[in-house]
Amino acid sequence: MFEDPAITGEKDPVVQCENLRYELLLRDLEVVENRLTNLKSSKRELTHDELMEKDILEKCDQHLSDGKFLSNCVFTEDESKRISSFSFFTLKPIIIALNLNEEQFTSQEFPGQQELNQLIENNSMRSIKFCGKMEAEINQLEPEEKKLFLEDLGIKEPAMERLGKIYYEHLGLITFFTVVKDEVRAWTIKRGTPAVKAAGKVHSDIERGFIRAEIVRFQDLISFGSIQAVKERGLLKIEGKEAIIEDGDIVYFRFNV
Repeated sequence: MFEDPAITGEKDPVVQCENLRYELLLRDLEVVENRLTNLKSSKRELTHDELMEKDILEKCDQHLSDGKFLSNCVFTEDESKRISSFSFFTLKPIIIALNLNEEQFTSQEFPGQQELNQLIENNSMRSIKFCGKMEAEINQLEPEEKKLFLEDLGIKEPAMERLGKIYYEHLGLITFFTVVKDEVRAWTIKRGTPAVKAAGKVHSDIERGFIRAEIVRFQDLISFGSIQAVKERGLLKIEGKEAIIEDGDIVYFRFNV
């Protein structure tokens, strides 16, 4: 987001992002039109599945031709499955990393900010602001020095940690935990996943023989210090198959196979 003699080619970040947007649109449009051409030129009668695919691709064609990402197009679950093999770029979650200089990072202001924010919002992207030079210096420090350096700058955590959180949010992911004796494991699932499907993430047998999930909320664990203390206060949740697992839940699955 700042002038740098090492940068060659287009130097305007807003134009760079616009160019990227058009490249992704054109690539997906080419894939759609090639497949539609093959379907329409077929000398045999199209199957039911091919007719369904043709309808969905025509929907995609119209959307892309209007200059819109497919991530802004509403698809049914069946439609999403039918086009998943095309690996459309404009369906993928996109995060723009904005490299600021120290002055821009401190003020959180930079040239073209409004235009860039609008582009990111219009195309369902996310962004993260960071100062590459500052991050490089932070990474050279020992853990204790790093903590003090971040505090002096008024930063809670380095960019890589913030980026990880943005990834999770943008991909709609959460983490739950299981504890067996002295082993704690973290499992990544989609937000809104029911307990029985979360059990399958741990092991298919647990999903198949699912009886119930015993859940401790992360915030309760932090508040009271231990799982036993949470249980003593009657805050252990006994849930069935359809209970939605929340971010940070500590889960013990009861099952029988």
